[in-house]
Amino acid sequence: MIHLHTPPGGPLTLRLGLVAEEEHRYTLHVGDTFPVRDETWAFDRVNDQESEHWVVVLRKVL
Repeated sequence: MIHLHTPPGGPLTLRLGLVAEEEHRYTLHVGDTFPVRDETWAFDRVNDQESEHWVVVLRKVL
């Protein structure tokens, strides 16, 4: 589950739900990190945010 929200005057917010061994839900801003099993991932950016075909980019933190 992914939901993007930009409140007036506020930062871009991503609501992310994922399932590894358990279900987890996160509310993230660009640059925030979150665990997936024994790895750490980051909310990097959103491509084409203004279009209907936006893409959330997550990256593995090394």
